[in-house]
Amino acid sequence: MDIGIGLAKSQAIISLAGLKDAPHPKAFGKCVFRATKLSSGRNIIYIDENLEASWPTAKGGKLKFIKKATDIKGVTAFSIERNKF
Repeated sequence: MDIGIGLAKSQAIISLAGLKDAPHPKAFGKCVFRATKLSSGRNIIYIDENLEASWPTAKGGKLKFIKKATDIKGVTAFSIERNKF
């Protein structure tokens, strides 16, 4: 099975939609649009530049972010990899 995961950060509106007895949450915002675009990878996690910029850093951190040379469907993307020590 191939899975693509896209993560993005922005403000969003969350609303309940559906039937009165079975409502479900819906999210609307740039982060939803950007995460959808970034989820087109295969067995990789991509994040947008807003999430990369707000990610906490520390010496000896376990993750690193690699900027892709080209945008994914118009979105600047970073892949997440484990730091090797």
